[in-house]
Amino acid sequence: MQIHRRKQTAADKMLYTKKAVAKVLNLAYNQIEFIYVGEESILVGLYNNSIKLDKQSFREEFVKVRKIRSQTIAVRPHPNELNAFVAENQINHHSHTVQLTDRHVFCDCEDYQKQYDNWQQGCCKHGYAVLNHLGYSSLQEYIHREKETRAKHLRLVKSSVGIRIANRA
Repeated sequence: MQIHRRKQTAADKMLYTKKAVAKVLNLAYNQIEFIYVGEESILVGLYNNSIKLDKQSFREEFVKVRKIRSQTIAVRPHPNELNAFVAENQINHHSHTVQLTDRHVFCDCEDYQKQYDNWQQGCCKHGYAVLNHLGYSSLQEYIHREKETRAKHLRLVKSSVGIRIANRA
């Protein structure tokens, strides 16, 4: 199995870790000997064989795992902040604040901070829990609906201003 290794970027180092690969492949962390990152695929070396994965499929599975893990998180409105929620893991009782804007879902957890540092956006399991709580199936769906809502609101404002100007004349 041939794979052309390349120098890992900061984003690669965050996404293609033993911990992340173990979660996606449902393996124990200590079963993974190495991970080589290529242009379009990754090679995961196990102590008894190796697995080649294309990067797009891996990223899709990575998101699926996060969404599944978000199901153990309870969500409630933040008591002091508008457009914010408290996301509490029901297993370990750790909680994080998730803040919504029209273009982003921000979280104060370390995972989200790493994603944001690398890609200027992201969605951790706490963010997925909040999105699911609000009826969204993905970050893209949330951003799309928010964009539509802003556009409708802008049309209403323009229409309202036009009516007021017409009534003055």
